[in-house]
Amino acid sequence: MKIKLLKCFFIASWILLFVTKSNGQQLDLNFLNISSKDGLSSNLVNTILKDKYGFMWFGTDDGLNKFDGEHFTVYRHKADDNESISSNEILYLYEDEKANLWICTGSGLVLYDRNTDTFKNITSTKDFTVTSVCSYNNNIWVAHYSGLIIFNKEKNTLTQLSLKNKGDINLLAKGVLHIFKDSKNRIWIGTNTGLYSYNSKKQELEKFFHNSNPESIASDYINQIAEDLFGNIWFATDGGLSMWVRNTKKFINYKNNPKNINSLSNNIVYTLASASDGKLWVGTEDGLNIVNPITKKVERVAKNSRNKYGLVGKSVKEIFLDNQGIFWIATFRGGINKYDKNLAFFNLRQSNYFDVYGLSAPVVTSFAKHTKNSIFIGTDGGGLNLYQADNGSFKHITVADNPSEDKNLSILAMENDGDNLWIGTYLNGIYILNTKTGKLKQIKEGNNSQSLSNNNIFCLKRDSKGNIWIGTNGQGVDCYNLQKNEFVNYSSKKVGKYKLPVNGFIRALAEDKEGNIWIGTNGSGIAVYNPITGKSKLISKTNTKLPNDNIYSIYVAVDGKVWIASAGGGLTHYDIETGNMTSFSEEQGLANGVVYKIIEDSYGKIWLSTNKGISSFDTFTKKFKNYSYNNGVQRSPFVIGAGLKLDDGRIFFGGTDGFNYFNPKLISSNKNQQKVILTDLKINNLSVRPGEDSPIQNHISVANEINLDFKQNFLLSFVALNYSSPQENRYSYKLEKFDKEWNYIGQSQTAIYTNLDPGTYIFKVKASSDAGDWTTPITEIKIVVNPPFWRTIYAFILYLFIVVSVLFYIRHRGIQKLKSKFALEQERIQIQSLIEQERLESERIHEFDEMKIKFLTNISHEFRTPISLIIGPIAQLIQQETNSPKYQQLNMVMRNARRLLNLVNQLLDFRNISSNENKLNTTEGDFISFCKEVAESFKDLAEQKGINFDFQSEISSYYTTFDHNKIERIFFNLLSNAFKFTLEGGEIIFKIENAKRKEGLKITIIDTGIGIDENAKEKIFERFFQNESNPAILNQGSGIGLSIAKEFVKMHGGAIEVESIKGEGSTFIIYFPFEKIKNIESAKYKLDTNQDIKLTNEETELEIIVEKALKNEVKPSVLIVDDNEDFRHYLKENLKEQYTIIEAENGKDGWQKVLSSHPQLVVSDINMPQVTGIEFCRKIKLDKRTKHIPVILLTAITGEESQMLGLETGANDYLNKPFNFEILQFKIRNLLTMKEHLKNTYSKQMNVTVKEIEVESENEKLMNKVLHFIESNLTNPKLSVEELSSYIGMSRGSLYTKILEMTGETPVEFIRSIKLKKAANLLEKSDLNVAQICYAVGFSTPNYFARAFKTKYNMLPSEFINLKRNKGNS
Repeated sequence: MKIKLLKCFFIASWILLFVTKSNGQQLDLNFLNISSKDGLSSNLVNTILKDKYGFMWFGTDDGLNKFDGEHFTVYRHKADDNESISSNEILYLYEDEKANLWICTGSGLVLYDRNTDTFKNITSTKDFTVTSVCSYNNNIWVAHYSGLIIFNKEKNTLTQLSLKNKGDINLLAKGVLHIFKDSKNRIWIGTNTGLYSYNSKKQELEKFFHNSNPESIASDYINQIAEDLFGNIWFATDGGLSMWVRNTKKFINYKNNPKNINSLSNNIVYTLASASDGKLWVGTEDGLNIVNPITKKVERVAKNSRNKYGLVGKSVKEIFLDNQGIFWIATFRGGINKYDKNLAFFNLRQSNYFDVYGLSAPVVTSFAKHTKNSIFIGTDGGGLNLYQADNGSFKHITVADNPSEDKNLSILAMENDGDNLWIGTYLNGIYILNTKTGKLKQIKEGNNSQSLSNNNIFCLKRDSKGNIWIGTNGQGVDCYNLQKNEFVNYSSKKVGKYKLPVNGFIRALAEDKEGNIWIGTNGSGIAVYNPITGKSKLISKTNTKLPNDNIYSIYVAVDGKVWIASAGGGLTHYDIETGNMTSFSEEQGLANGVVYKIIEDSYGKIWLSTNKGISSFDTFTKKFKNYSYNNGVQRSPFVIGAGLKLDDGRIFFGGTDGFNYFNPKLISSNKNQQKVILTDLKINNLSVRPGEDSPIQNHISVANEINLDFKQNFLLSFVALNYSSPQENRYSYKLEKFDKEWNYIGQSQTAIYTNLDPGTYIFKVKASSDAGDWTTPITEIKIVVNPPFWRTIYAFILYLFIVVSVLFYIRHRGIQKLKSKFALEQERIQIQSLIEQERLESERIHEFDEMKIKFLTNISHEFRTPISLIIGPIAQLIQQETNSPKYQQLNMVMRNARRLLNLVNQLLDFRNISSNENKLNTTEGDFISFCKEVAESFKDLAEQKGINFDFQSEISSYYTTFDHNKIERIFFNLLSNAFKFTLEGGEIIFKIENAKRKEGLKITIIDTGIGIDENAKEKIFERFFQNESNPAILNQGSGIGLSIAKEFVKMHGGAIEVESIKGEGSTFIIYFPFEKIKNIESAKYKLDTNQDIKLTNEETELEIIVEKALKNEVKPSVLIVDDNEDFRHYLKENLKEQYTIIEAENGKDGWQKVLSSHPQLVVSDINMPQVTGIEFCRKIKLDKRTKHIPVILLTAITGEESQMLGLETGANDYLNKPFNFEILQFKIRNLLTMKEHLKNTYSKQMNVTVKEIEVESENEKLMNKVLHFIESNLTNPKLSVEELSSYIGMSRGSLYTKILEMTGETPVEFIRSIKLKKAANLLEKSDLNVAQICYAVGFSTPNYFARAFKTKYNMLPSEFINLKRNKGNS
């Protein structure tokens, strides 16, 4: 029964094929649909146009659309924008000879302005529904539902059509549907009442009406008019298609004949378009027809529901054929259907569950040939189908006995073997179908030679000997031997010639020209098996360059080359002779690395099915060309091994969503010359509209130049007007004078530039196809980057103007200078004498000032010597006087002498301050006791004047560093003024307290004197200022005392203030920022040492005198050099008892006396005629004969510089006049003593044993270290606590606490104790005198040593010697 059914099926197939051919054929064209899903504003398209610039325009019922192949720009009416289109209902589009785009809308005529991308609404037509327009005699003829009007473009006016016959005007007033100008410049007017031709000479209408005559026009309702390539005028009417017979009133009509498939599909014809081949494309109410004017045959475009790319929509409203061979067809509510002859299009057939004659399952796994136009299709889950390529129908063929099993049968591979079709299935083994008899045979898995090794069959291959090779899933390869009628299994489990070096999961089979079988596996590469020798060769990733061991397809080309497809490895070429492999993948241009099937076409090109479409590979150029869903290829992946090439060259590829088929020779490439258009300009990410102040004057698509400001960043967008395959566009651009090379950016459509330097650039852009089939001409635009103002031509002109002006000004100034030079020269001569006079006057004044200062200095010096001669004798008389009245008178003389000395000192201070020569000479001391001594010197004055003088201090002691001399002068001046201006019975207070704000002292001197005027308080510290005082005050002073006091306060970093009330007294407040010395003991030690020098000198001198007397030595000789005879006499009288005195009246005479008398000491004044004291001292110290003689310099100059100068020359000491004579005596004695010490050396050996100090403290180690340091530095008179603390490594405070804790003595007392103990030892056991022992244990003066020794041992050193040595002698 099954066989009979199969026979009937094949007979019916042949009959159907014959009937189809005999009755005619419908065209099965492939269209790409563009709808609102793609950006179209509405699917109801009324008109289509391609303009001169290459843009496509679509007029819809919801706006105007501009299309560049990839993007839509939609223009709609905006109520608030006068430059928007007047209506969204677009009925017709027309481009005149000047490329002006005219838009017919439901609200009048509109002109598109390309330069500004705006619209100019012809307001005079706003009340008309404009149906069409045409250009005639430089005017626009406007058709509307109320007639025909003419628009004058230049005058912007409307006029009525000039007609002689008023009846003709009434005919047109009923409504004009279409107006057309043919190639003969005739105007055809189509209305709803007939057809008219306008005769411009006669101003008449030639009328064409439909009537009973079959040669009359098909209908009076004219929808559209067109002209073909042969000059025939065609009319689309509601009654059919009519062609005008020239120069007659006859028409050839085409109408629908239900019985004739080669007639119009419907009599209602909406639109016409003439193709380049002369055929006329006709849009009807019932589809698309193609009319051949020569054969007068009509072909209908089939409505094939099985073709996904069939025409969308039934009623064809508009047809436009562009100059690139693309047909744009608008259907009612179907959007736009694009038929492109340039596009490589792949037919697609998909499964439709509701289609009885459709594909039974979506996944197509295999193909096999049947007849020329019928193919067996194997599916996964849908069994076997027979496809009729002529009509696109499918017929399901029953294979399995069980209907449910047959319906869900999974076929994985098929192979033709003569009339037999081998069908490999999943789980059901193999079916063998005889295509002539319909006989079926099933072979399944078994254990004999008539059975398969596995029921899962993945691939089949018939070799050149007629054997069928069967690839199984896990059991290797089964081979059916046709001659022996048996199956032989080859696998890795076999031995000998049946053994394969691969696993059993077979996915591909192929035979090369040598008869070798290539076996591709899933996971172990390829086995090449030689059936004759039974040997196998392994090709895998491990031993070759095979990119992947998962093999999907193997193909042996006609030229013998082997091509291999693998999972992710792309396409691989294997050279059989050399064994070399060359792989091609995505990097070389392949669409995807997963290749499922390899097929070679009739021209040697390799075709591949991949995960991302279909690719072709040119084996000569080694280039790929890829095809995707834009070419009709299914979007889903393809299936392993699903592919077939028919004898006529057609190729089939099966996938998971149907199958694609195509004929390579019909696959065209887009060779049209494309054009790149600039679409947008953005500055700072904002689109730029053209305008007067805009960077572009015209829209960017037609602009010639872009003007940018300095530092403006911009972006240019562009597109190649490729309507066939825009996905192939590859762009490159270049900015001349900026880019050195072209920038290749692939499919990107933008170029961005930032921070361009001012200048003119040319932007160039071009496009090419991905396969290099075409390259567009270069589109370019000039870009001008304007410089900032400071770099503009105007700025440079300004700069030039400024430079020229400056040069001119310089020249003018030069001339003016030359002119004035002579006048100036004359003036110079005139004033030169005046200047010279002024200079001489200035020099005279300067010399006078210098003379005044010199006079003050000299007179002060001269005063100091007589004052010294007054003070010295008076001081001696005071010491000797016992009579009280005389003592008081001598004190008064001394007091006034000191006052006179102070005045002299003030003059010198004033001179030093004026010359900026005053400097501080600070020493440490107790500031409180110092001030107290100053105050004590005024006690006698206070008693004499009857003034209550009180010294107050809230601080007992304050050890610090200060200049004793200057502080004394400060207080002396202030107290002198206080006593001077305080009357008898008044009060003066000298008060000292701590400063409250910060560290330091506050000194207040308060008097109850006459006070100071308010306006004079700020001036009293000025030099030579004297306030008007009480007449009772006779001596007001010099006016420099307070200014000197203020300067000395400032030198100490302090401040002085005054508070005073006229008639009540004054208060002087001084702040001194003195830092208090923290280690008071050290300060006391130093002070005691300094103060004891004077006391010890007398005792030392007494000892020397005693020693000299015992030895009967002569008195030491002293040379006195001074130009003042009285002063020499004074010194001589006071020194002659102890010394032999030699006199000289100047330095020259003194030098002679030194050489002749060799004195033991020289006392010399500094200021002397002929040779000064400085020069005299220098001579003594530089001469080897005299440099050992000590020199004491005396001077009335108080400056430190003169003292340093004298000491630098080698003077041993320095005294300022006047001086205390006792100090001079002590200095002379000390120098002579030191000189004597230098002469003597220790001639006796001494063994000094110091009693070991027992330290009971636990810090014995520290104490030993202290003792060691003291003993090591015992002879150092400058040994201090600081040096000891540094040696021990402790701070002074810590050392002080530690020694006090261990010994009960301060560090100073402890050091003194050690020295005195050693001195006692020396006094007892040596024969050294007191002075020698004093220096040996580190005391600076014998007097101080004697006092310290007596304090410790209650006796003088001399008494200790007598006591100890007498005991020793006895």
